[in-house]
Amino acid sequence: MSGQSITDRIAAAQHSMTGSAISKAVCKATTHEVSGPKKKHLDYLIHCTNEMNVSIPQLADTLFERTANSSWVVVFKALITTHHLMMYGNERLIQYLASRNTLFNLNNFLDKGALQGYDMSTFIRRYSRYLNEKAMSYRLVAVDFTKMKRGIDGVMRTMSTEKLIKTLPIIQNQLDALLDFQSLCVERCVDFIAKEERKLPGISTVKLFHQPGCGGTTLAMKVLWDLKKNFRSAVLTGSTSDIPKIAEEVVCLFTAGSEGNQNTVLLLVDGEKILEDLQESIMMTIAEQKIVTRMPVVILLSLVREDAALQTGHVFLQEVLSDTEKKTFNKKKKELNRKYRDKCKQFHGFNIMQTNFSQAYIKEACSVFKSIKKTSVPQETQLAAFLSLMNAYVPGSYLRESQCLNFFKKGCLPLEDRMEPFSHLIITFQQDGSERKVCMAHPLIAKCCTEVMAEAGSKNTFLKFNGETRNYRVYATIGGTSIEVDANLRNSLWRKCQVSFYLGFTIKGPVAFAIHTKTAEKGISRMDTSEFGACSGEMDSKDLTKLQPAVNRVDEVQTYSLQSQAGNYECSVSALRWVCKEEVSFKYKFSSWDEHMKRPICTDYMPAGPLMDITVTAGKMEEVHLPHWICVDQNSTVLDKFAVLHADTFDVLEKVPEVKSSHIKFLQPTFPSRGVMIRKELGLPFYYDVLIYKTNKEFLTLDVYLVPRDSALQQDVEQKQKSCGSILILKPGPDKSVQLGDHFSLTTDKTDANIQPSTRELRCDGRNYFEVFIRDADSDFTLRLQSEQNTVWTCTIHKGDYQSQTTDHNEGQHCVDRHRTAL
Repeated sequence: MSGQSITDRIAAAQHSMTGSAISKAVCKATTHEVSGPKKKHLDYLIHCTNEMNVSIPQLADTLFERTANSSWVVVFKALITTHHLMMYGNERLIQYLASRNTLFNLNNFLDKGALQGYDMSTFIRRYSRYLNEKAMSYRLVAVDFTKMKRGIDGVMRTMSTEKLIKTLPIIQNQLDALLDFQSLCVERCVDFIAKEERKLPGISTVKLFHQPGCGGTTLAMKVLWDLKKNFRSAVLTGSTSDIPKIAEEVVCLFTAGSEGNQNTVLLLVDGEKILEDLQESIMMTIAEQKIVTRMPVVILLSLVREDAALQTGHVFLQEVLSDTEKKTFNKKKKELNRKYRDKCKQFHGFNIMQTNFSQAYIKEACSVFKSIKKTSVPQETQLAAFLSLMNAYVPGSYLRESQCLNFFKKGCLPLEDRMEPFSHLIITFQQDGSERKVCMAHPLIAKCCTEVMAEAGSKNTFLKFNGETRNYRVYATIGGTSIEVDANLRNSLWRKCQVSFYLGFTIKGPVAFAIHTKTAEKGISRMDTSEFGACSGEMDSKDLTKLQPAVNRVDEVQTYSLQSQAGNYECSVSALRWVCKEEVSFKYKFSSWDEHMKRPICTDYMPAGPLMDITVTAGKMEEVHLPHWICVDQNSTVLDKFAVLHADTFDVLEKVPEVKSSHIKFLQPTFPSRGVMIRKELGLPFYYDVLIYKTNKEFLTLDVYLVPRDSALQQDVEQKQKSCGSILILKPGPDKSVQLGDHFSLTTDKTDANIQPSTRELRCDGRNYFEVFIRDADSDFTLRLQSEQNTVWTCTIHKGDYQSQTTDHNEGQHCVDRHRTAL
């Protein structure tokens, strides 16, 4: 057991104490030890599949639980073990696997904690897909194609034409999955796992996401400088078209001429387009040169600008200073003022960061562009405008100083003097002894100058129009007809309202500049907080008609359809409320928050309700009330922390119009995907439900979940448990709110009960759950949920709650078989 981790040893000891020999064998076959599953454990599990008193569902569930591990080694070994049992175990196992709706849900599996995690995660995802297809094939034709009789009198050769035509597409799907992950490499990969530290050229990637002007490049260079003693630091410059040549240079730097001089290379790469090709090329070069690596070959530090989505495990640098950074910048500003006096006002790069990226400062610095006139535009203005446009749309671009001087043609004055009054907005710099280069002082200044010029020019040369914004688009009203135009500033399109603007034209078509609101949206009011618990205009549930939606399921995605006459309604599934004055039809589905939470706009927020994709198919809604699960009755300070995410072609966070005790109210709504969010902070009060599931394990095992009152989250938990054959035990939920970040423990009056974990920190997702294990359960018992201060929920689990229930896989059994023991 020398190669096993402490976690493996503890898990094996726990299964020994509970007397579950099968679980212990699965645990030992799928340890964190970097080697294939041991033959003695596989042989024992094969023997178990042939024993009639062994629960096949329990064996399968234990294997599925191991694939939920975050380590690629454990998941890979669990897949190998399952595949081995499907091939050499009793047919009962593959029959059970084929009867399940889902097997391995590893489409998004990614191990970021290990050196080879990225490479092996791709293989694992494809491997799991092949096993899923293998089980599906068995479900459809009741036979394992890999065990069919072959030869002249084989099954396929003697099959009737009609049956063969029906069977071939099923075989094709399984073969496609097989070729996709190249199962012939399984043995080689098992050997590769055992020898990975000696053979695999390790490559790791760290992505530094940053908004332009935040100092991302400077920070990356600082990292390289600080780590120059530990790594061989390098910066990738010049053309990136010849990837193999770059890979050879990286490997040469890694070995420094001989294998005895190996040291990991820290390589700074601008962007992420070439990362995948570069990694593959480095690995091929290592293999071709037959280099035995004793350490990671290269760490790629990738700089990713602006709109790139945040990825968990990487670094994001945004336009916000921490309190410590603010103090440091203020201190530095005083030092610069003493040294440079008035010149400090032109240190725009520093000043923008010192003012915490203040838009007011940026606009003031760019105000010189407001004086642009329609005719006789001076050359310095033309050049400044061109530099602004270039740097606004291509951050990091520049012109050579000689090109700028040639533009003026006459005179011998330095460029700084010729560019007055714009000289303080541009900088000249020189790299590696090359020719001097010219660009704008900061990307945010370039962007602001472009917008100021557009607005200043539009007022003199463009026509003024009236129109409106709706559905995150702007429309010009011409002769009673609405014409969609592009918007120069998209943050002007948050609300439906009447606007005025100047209409111009670009290559893309008509563009609206200087958009101003004429009449604010009527009927929007903030919640009256003069008295806690009193929500103005709260819709009384007695006045609502609850409707059950029609459910349509396609590829595991459920769509809910509703139709109503004039009146006030609430959906019985999602708690969505709406008011209509005419017949209306619409449909909705729950969407995942995951992708949106990775984006910079959502960095400081967390979900406070389901994200819903709503589509109105007929009629019009007067009001829509989106559900949330934050407790606002006893805490008015949370009201200003709410926001609503509008997820359409781009994500926008909007302040909420009106907060109710359980909903957010919208008047005359438009429908991109919408979901309620709230600023992150510990101590937020919210409502939750307790869901209790009885599993189909050998002894009484309950999974107890603490889930916010969010239909989407509760639906995810239900689907996960039902796929494992678990049954919901209905019990009354708590009537008190809890606080985010508090620690809770679940206890029982059963002395022989084992509850894991002992405590949990409350989160706002569906991962708050306890496992309750009772070996000899034959009577009623009580569950208590306790915080650090008091008991927040209790319930009694009656003997009939867990003994009268039957699991899903027994539903199809004959009555005699179900009650054979009792008979």
